[in-house]
Amino acid sequence: MNLMLKFAMFSCAGLTALGMSGCKITECTENLPDGGSVKKENCIQLQPTVEYRDARKREGSQAWTSGRSISISNRNGATKVAKGNAGTVQFSGIAFTRETGDAAGEQKAKDHLSKMADPAFATGDNVLLSAPGGGVDGYVLDVFLPPEFDGALTIVTDNGKTELHGTDGAKSTNVTSHEIGAYDLRGTVNLNAKVGDIVAQGVPSGPGNVIKADLGDIDITIGASANLKITAQSETGMVTFPMGWNSVLNDDKRSGSATLGDGSGVLTVTGGGSSMIVFR
Repeated sequence: MNLMLKFAMFSCAGLTALGMSGCKITECTENLPDGGSVKKENCIQLQPTVEYRDARKREGSQAWTSGRSISISNRNGATKVAKGNAGTVQFSGIAFTRETGDAAGEQKAKDHLSKMADPAFATGDNVLLSAPGGGVDGYVLDVFLPPEFDGALTIVTDNGKTELHGTDGAKSTNVTSHEIGAYDLRGTVNLNAKVGDIVAQGVPSGPGNVIKADLGDIDITIGASANLKITAQSETGMVTFPMGWNSVLNDDKRSGSATLGDGSGVLTVTGGGSSMIVFR
């Protein structure tokens, strides 16, 4: 990494600390007397950027029948899933990007947003929805599942929070995301937050349930009807079980186990770093 790039990264970090969430790095130019311009050697300029959202809402739907799985992929931006209309999967997406806050940056952002590809369904036996993005481009994506959904649900949000409601009929729920809020969970559950926290609520069942936060905290509310053998371990943080649970904590309180109901199901919970793991 050369000195100029190091300086640019430091300066961007400084702008972020001052409340500006990003900056744009461009080469310096010098205007010439003849009206032209020339690049200045060994010079860069930093401009703070702001987020722009497209005024147009992208929407689409695809028919669904019982037993078909649903997979959702969002490259950059928040993903929210909730119940919608019977027999169909629907989405509503708003594109966003970042540019400088001046008039020229606003126009560039509008032009760029108008050309961004829409989220789209792929062809196949199951429902596959993908929202494009990357860098500073992405989608705020809302997806509406049929209330009678009874298949396998998979969600991958590469850079953003996933919020999940109303999937109590799902056979299995698999979420990989920057941060996760998942409620009304049933069946087999597999949640993995790469950076942020996990807040989860429901009644996982059967073998193979896994909840893992690579860096963030984990807060889990488990319904009274659950039948689970739970093991929990944090790398350097603390595990907390509620009073009245049939539970055991190791002396360092970084790991422990609990049995709910007949213990016929299995739930493994792990946290990296100083993750705090709290059961309710």
